[in-house]
Amino acid sequence: MTACPKMRPAILTRLAATLVLGLSIAATQTMAQGSEPDSLRESFRDWVVNCGTAPANAQASPGARVCELYQQIDQQESGQRVLTFSVRINDAGEPVAVLIAPFGLRLSEGLRIRISEEQIAHLAFETCLPEGCLVIAPMDDELIAEMQTGTEAAVILVSRQGEAIGIPISLMGFTAGLDRLRALTTR
Repeated sequence: MTACPKMRPAILTRLAATLVLGLSIAATQTMAQGSEPDSLRESFRDWVVNCGTAPANAQASPGARVCELYQQIDQQESGQRVLTFSVRINDAGEPVAVLIAPFGLRLSEGLRIRISEEQIAHLAFETCLPEGCLVIAPMDDELIAEMQTGTEAAVILVSRQGEAIGIPISLMGFTAGLDRLRALTTR
């Protein structure tokens, strides 16, 4: 898997705004009879599919349904977010990974995804926003296959002091969640 090409700043800003909205969509599941829900949240073991309505400044059409599959890793003691690993389906129907990492990293090192002690991907950071530093990259078939067959992965970050930090990610529920995400975004 390779990092995605540089995006225009305006597109990146809209994508980031959409991502941040996606992470904060209300978790209610109300459904009017015979219609789609305004928001949807479904859990698949350690992964969550979350859908909501795109805001006016989003990359998607305003009012369109935006869905993502994500897992958020929080620090046990403080409850503070350490990492968010999100998957979206782009307009071409392909999965795109969006990771939000904490500040205090050596950004030039990027991040690595390791599954079963094998490095599967090395991705570059795009930018940092108030929510954290972003990686936005298409997911190739190899990464998806490894995530579907594995049970746990690690996202490896490098601190400003040069220390490698491994953040564990559970892969339990990833396959079912990705299947559901694809079903929701191909309607």
